[in-house]
Amino acid sequence: VTFPIGVASFGIAQVLYSFIIISFSLMRASYYNILVSGLCVMALDALVLVLVSQRLKIVLDNVNRNRRLIGVLIILYFILISLMLWTALIMFFVFFNISSFIGFLGALLFYVSDLSIAMSAVFPFRIFRRRILVMITYYTAQLLITICVLSV
Repeated sequence: VTFPIGVASFGIAQVLYSFIIISFSLMRASYYNILVSGLCVMALDALVLVLVSQRLKIVLDNVNRNRRLIGVLIILYFILISLMLWTALIMFFVFFNISSFIGFLGALLFYVSDLSIAMSAVFPFRIFRRRILVMITYYTAQLLITICVLSV
């Protein structure tokens, strides 16, 4: 019961991050900035999906209905974290300064942090010191995005 609520809460946070980031840069963004950054994030997402798709299919096929809901929530969250990464990359392309780079790096660390959590659910092998990796990337991402928002 708590896992779907947690995923929903983090999903809302990613939407809010995306809104804050894009509010700084959307009016200045060209179609080229939006398109190129979108293609970059889609390429990264496609790479991740290619790497995990076979295993993800096996996991989703062999779970009960409640666990399948969790799989759907994870996929929706993956879309939201990708949206946040996309908006941060747009901001970097628009401003192309150290502050926007810090914001993009924070978004990328969020992506890595959440991807490592998802990978541990999909793959049977254990990521060495996964909790430490998740917490370091998560808190560093929070700090970098906060620095970016305060300095833009």
